[in-house]
Amino acid sequence: MVGTGDRQNVATYLKETYRVSITRACKVIRFPKSMFYYQSVKDDSEVMTKLLEMASLRPREGQDKIYQRLRLEGYSWNKKRVRRIYLIWDSTHAKWLHRAF
Repeated sequence: MVGTGDRQNVATYLKETYRVSITRACKVIRFPKSMFYYQSVKDDSEVMTKLLEMASLRPREGQDKIYQRLRLEGYSWNKKRVRRIYLIWDSTHAKWLHRAF
């Protein structure tokens, strides 16, 4: 299965190589034109900052415990959002925190 980003690249390739419109390129690969123009507006900088702060204070706690603490502090972030950011952050930053103790 081809991802959205790949199909977007294919549509751009068709447009530039064969000089067809975006509408035609999207129809050929069965890709909605609205998805071609879609740009994500996610700003997770606040969540990332808070996760970094909490993980540095308590490096042995995982994503579930950090999520519980965020809820107790009054943040209403979705668990799936916190998990997505934690997994991205954990794979690049948190490993050294666990080795410190």
